[in-house]
Amino acid sequence: MLDSSGEMVDVLYTSSISIRSRGLIEQQCKKNDEKRLQKFFIDHQPHIVGVGAANLACKNLKDDICEAIFELVQERPRDIGYELDSSRDIIFFDEFLPRLYENSQISSDQLPSQPGIVKRAVALGRYLQNPLAMVATLCGPGREILSWKLSSLDHFLTPDEKYGMVEQVMIDATNQIGIDVNLAASHEWMLAPLQFISGLGPRKASSLRKDIVRRGLIHSRKDLYDPSYISKKVLINAAGFLRVRRSGMAANTNSLIDLLDDTRINPESYQLAKSMAKDVCDEDVPEDQAELDEDAQEIAVEHVREKPNLLKLLNIDVYAKSDLTRVQKLETLYDIKMELLHGFQDWRTPFSELTTDEVFAIVTGETDDTLSEGRFVQATVSKGS
Repeated sequence: MLDSSGEMVDVLYTSSISIRSRGLIEQQCKKNDEKRLQKFFIDHQPHIVGVGAANLACKNLKDDICEAIFELVQERPRDIGYELDSSRDIIFFDEFLPRLYENSQISSDQLPSQPGIVKRAVALGRYLQNPLAMVATLCGPGREILSWKLSSLDHFLTPDEKYGMVEQVMIDATNQIGIDVNLAASHEWMLAPLQFISGLGPRKASSLRKDIVRRGLIHSRKDLYDPSYISKKVLINAAGFLRVRRSGMAANTNSLIDLLDDTRINPESYQLAKSMAKDVCDEDVPEDQAELDEDAQEIAVEHVREKPNLLKLLNIDVYAKSDLTRVQKLETLYDIKMELLHGFQDWRTPFSELTTDEVFAIVTGETDDTLSEGRFVQATVSKGS
């Protein structure tokens, strides 16, 4: 059982829940495990259950879990504090990557006292929550990610060629999504993608990672500057992809956090962004009522974030032509407008459950190449009970 941050909360072993023997003792053990599972659900109220799809036995496991939950919802609906749909909230998941994590050195470092099956389960849950961080976890010095079969043709690539392609994709994805620094400071496993932030690399990322964990709370992107391991130029390159927001330990503080630190806007363009927000705000608020103190621009940013329709009406081409210094930064102005409207908008494809064909391929190992019309196949026919 993981919490919303991917930290392990509890473990439940139910070795008899999928037993198929009709013996009296075995059936009693199965019933006991079902009751324990139901109590586990009542105690922890999980929102989703991921079942590793490794073989056909996993299909039986999912059916048994669904049956136990259905019985719980029918008999004790008040004990479930939310609507749990066994057909929707219990999903199959490819556990190939979690198996890589289970056998990696990093899993022993992160979960030193846990057996392999628990490490695999934790990886399965974290991969469901934050796939980017889990993939990045296996891109360390051991390069365990190279064992992940991504294509039927990837054996034609050398290890360095394959890792180079993985690295390029991870750089693109990490800088597109960004890293929530304050959330990751409290949950170190989320800092794994830091090595793929533009301008860092493994060595600088390692030093920055230790510093973030040591601090535990970052108030501003400027706080990340430390001349002992990161120069101003490197930080400027990386800052736009490091999100500083009210999360983790920062969620419970009253300290001021610049709203622009939760956008992809580079600190070098903050003044341009604040000026744009102030100009838009002045159009909405009469001049005699507008804030004129030194915090006016910060207030303006908050104002346009709360009223995005004001910013949507802004014609960037016309706005840029009103000041010659803006004409040279036309593309930057377009980017600033988008970030003020949709700060760190996630462009990834929404999560979708594995299709029936995908589940079949995972649990049987059969593909269109091995099982297709016209091919001879071996089969075992057994008599049903």
